Amino acid sequence: MYVQVSDTLDAGGTSEMMKPKMEALLPGRVDLGKPVLDQAGNSPAARFDGSLHDPATGTRLGFVSYVIDREPKTMLVMYFCPRTTCDDATQARIRQSVHIP
Repeated sequence: MYVQVSDTLDAGGTSEMMKPKMEALLPGRVDLGKPVLDQAGNSPAARFDGSLHDPATGTRLGFVSYVIDREPKTMLVMYFCPRTTCDDATQARIRQSVHIP
């Protein structure tokens, strides 16, 4: 699980806008799907599914991320999956466990 707050994240952002921002936060190259309106716990969020590529080995690691608008800074909640994609049951369990005061 990875959590970050940032002034540069935007829950209304496109994949093209979010890709370089995530690459600045994470090691490796990021592939990112289109944003989907979703819910992270009790908060509306933009969900971005994607994968992280290790340039040295070519290994891929899937992830699901939620960008949540909140004051004073936008929050990124991300979790990684052992395969290149995350299964629906895990995604639902993690999404429902998020609690933002």
